[in-house]
Amino acid sequence: LWILLAALAIGATWVLLIDLALGLPVRRAMGWRMNTFVYNRPALTLLVIAPPLLTALIEQRHRLLALAVAGFVAAAILQSESGAAKLGALVALGAYGAGRWLRPVALATATATIVLALALAPLAGDMLQRLLPSAAHQALATSNSQARVDIWRSFGAAVKYQPWFGAGFAPGSSFPDSPKVADLDPAYRTFLVAGHPHNGALQIWSELGAAGAFVAVLVLCLILRSLSGLPPASFAAGLAVFAAAAAVSFVGHGLWQGWWAASIGAAIVAIRMLAREERERAR
Repeated sequence: LWILLAALAIGATWVLLIDLALGLPVRRAMGWRMNTFVYNRPALTLLVIAPPLLTALIEQRHRLLALAVAGFVAAAILQSESGAAKLGALVALGAYGAGRWLRPVALATATATIVLALALAPLAGDMLQRLLPSAAHQALATSNSQARVDIWRSFGAAVKYQPWFGAGFAPGSSFPDSPKVADLDPAYRTFLVAGHPHNGALQIWSELGAAGAFVAVLVLCLILRSLSGLPPASFAAGLAVFAAAAAVSFVGHGLWQGWWAASIGAAIVAIRMLAREERERAR
C-alpha cells in the first residue's frame, strides 16, 4: 500500500510539473479552470501526506523510493505558487527533526506555539504591521504579505465588535452588513469582503469568537496529547503533519475547505497505519 501511495504521489507530481511547464495543456484538454494557482491544492495535499509516507518507506527499507518521492514532492511545492506550502515544508522539516531527537522539547514548543497563535490572532495584523519593514514585504511580494497583513488587521478590528461568539460561519458576507460593525472604519470594512482572513486562527475568532477559540485550543492540545503516545517514528511524522497543517492554516486559504480537511484526514489515516506497523515491529 505504501508503494502504491508513493507511485500515486509521483504521478500526481508529474501532472503538476508538466502542466505548469507547458502552459496547462492537461487542464485545457479536460475543460478545467485555466488558473495556475489551482495546483496549490495538490502541492499542499502532497505536503501533509509526505511525512508518514516517507517515514513508512524508510522504515520498510525502500530508501531509494523514499528519496524519489521526497524529490518529487519538493519539486511540486517549489514549482507551485503556494508560499504557504513552502512555509509548511520548512516547518515540517524542523518539527520532524525535533520530534525524532528532542521529543519533550518539540511537544512543549508545539503546544506553546499553537496556544499563542490562537490567543494573539486578533492582534496579529497590527503586530506584523509594526514589526515587518517595507523591505520584507517587497521580498515576500509573491506571497502577497502586505495584502495578508491588511486583511488580518481588518478582521482583527472586526473581532472587537463581536468578540465572544463571533458572526457565525462565512463572516466574509455577514461582517460588512452586520450592525455590530457599522462603526468600523470603512477602510477596514473594504477588506472584509475577502471572504475569510487567510488565517485559520483569526477565522475561528471571526466566526466563533473567544468561545470558539477556547474550544479550538482545547481540541488542538488534545491532538498533541494523542500524538505524544505514538512510537518514535510515528510521533515525528505526526508532529510534522500537525506543524505543517498549522503553518499553512495560519497564512493560507479558508479553514473549512473540504479538500483541505480531506487531505489532513488522509494524513491522519496514514499516521495511524504507520503507528500500528511500528508497534508490530517492536513486539
